[in-house]
Amino acid sequence: MSFKSVIVIPFILSILVPVTSGCSNVSAEKEILTVYTTEHPDANEALRIQSDADIFQWEDLIYQTDIDWVEELELTKNIQIGEITKSTKNPNDFTNGTASKLPIGAIIFSVKGDKGFLIVEYNQKQKKYLALVEG
Repeated sequence: MSFKSVIVIPFILSILVPVTSGCSNVSAEKEILTVYTTEHPDANEALRIQSDADIFQWEDLIYQTDIDWVEELELTKNIQIGEITKSTKNPNDFTNGTASKLPIGAIIFSVKGDKGFLIVEYNQKQKKYLALVEG
């Protein structure tokens, strides 16, 4: 064996071994890709977590009241944006304007400076509601 073949053969092997071994690992392994999506809670989820929750649906979001830290906030009522049109305890019957405890005709107001809250008035009472959002 000549001096030239002693240098060339190890050089060629040093290139081929990593390339072929890398290729064999790629073809032998299968990757599993799991995709998770998040959605805002719906009436089913809100009432499953707390069966007696005071909730309503507005613009495809569920709003809930009687949350301690929300009650402590200084929220300012803005403009009237709608009213409760349906009352039910069946979460499958919820659409926009449906409430679990509020009476039909309760007035929904936006809150100045914050879209995550709404204020509802009925029978000379005022309640603060928090939008239940994922994320």
